[in-house]
Amino acid sequence: MRTVHKFRLSRLDMDEQKANLPLSAKVLHFGMQEDDFVIWVDTDTEAPTKQRRFFVVGTGHPIPGRATYCGTVMDGPFVWHLFEGKF
Repeated sequence: MRTVHKFRLSRLDMDEQKANLPLSAKVLHFGMQEDDFVIWVDTDTEAPTKQRRFFVVGTGHPIPGRATYCGTVMDGPFVWHLFEGKF
C-alpha cells in the first residue's frame, strides 16, 4: 500500500544517517518537528526495504560526492540541506 511515512533524523549526527526505505520511496519534504529533522516519504509499505544514506549539510559546507539533493529547512539563523548518498 502506498502511504506517506515520517522518519526522524538526528540533529546530533549530521555527517551520515541511515534509514531503511524501499528503493522506490521518494522524499516529499525535509523539515523540522519538535526540534528534530524529519523527512516525509512517499513509500510502498509492501515493497522490500534497503538501507539508504542521508546527509544534512549546512550552507557553505561540502556536499558529499554523488549525493542527490532532497530538500532545505530553515532553522533560526541556520539553513540545512538534505542530500541522499549513493552506494
